[in-house]
Amino acid sequence: MNSGNNNGHKSRRDTKEIYAEIIRNAINGIRKTYLMSRVGLSSKQFKEHTEFLIGIGLLEVKTNGTYASTSNGIDYSNAYRKAIDLLNGISVPPRLSIMTNGNGYQVKPRA
Repeated sequence: MNSGNNNGHKSRRDTKEIYAEIIRNAINGIRKTYLMSRVGLSSKQFKEHTEFLIGIGLLEVKTNGTYASTSNGIDYSNAYRKAIDLLNGISVPPRLSIMTNGNGYQVKPRA
């Protein structure tokens, strides 16, 4: 899963994966710099993602300034992980070709 940046994170991650990582790392409360480092985000990326998560109620900032996951955030992170685990367990079908037959599209295995 690691594609080469030196902090152990994939260089291209889906936004939903980043959200799940932020929430998972903030379950017990965490300071901004530690959270940024653990998730591997720049300051700008961190601000964009955390503001969004706070705005929809999946993350909160405590009075002491730490970031913490809400119960809805934890539910999201768990559901995301279950979906990824389910998808990882599905076998990949053979390569398919999509061809037009004049009346629409037809999906056939590639030769």
